[in-house]
Amino acid sequence: MVFKNVSKALLVSTLFSTIYLVYLIISYAKIDLENENESFFYLILMTLVKPHLYLTIFGVFLSFLSLILKNHNLALLATFVLLLAALAFILYAIFLLPAIVMGFIGARNQKRIALGN
Repeated sequence: MVFKNVSKALLVSTLFSTIYLVYLIISYAKIDLENENESFFYLILMTLVKPHLYLTIFGVFLSFLSLILKNHNLALLATFVLLLAALAFILYAIFLLPAIVMGFIGARNQKRIALGN
């Protein structure tokens, strides 16, 4: 099995954050920019959302890397990056909250799994 010595909570956290990232990219990719008012609104919105988007992308990348390497320190770093992403755009923090909670639990469980082997 591929995920034999990996925390299930860490796997769930990675899945939650990946699903949210896909939603975030799809929701901002389908905005129509033909109207000048909409393009101005989009410019302001993306100025606010870009740090959140970039931090989320980096957090998901680190989360996948922690699954592959089975490293609890990397999982903890990925969870802190997702926490920073939630703080960067506080309106969307509720969507990252399950991934953050499961990430902290998964990092702790991954440490126990690593010490047990």
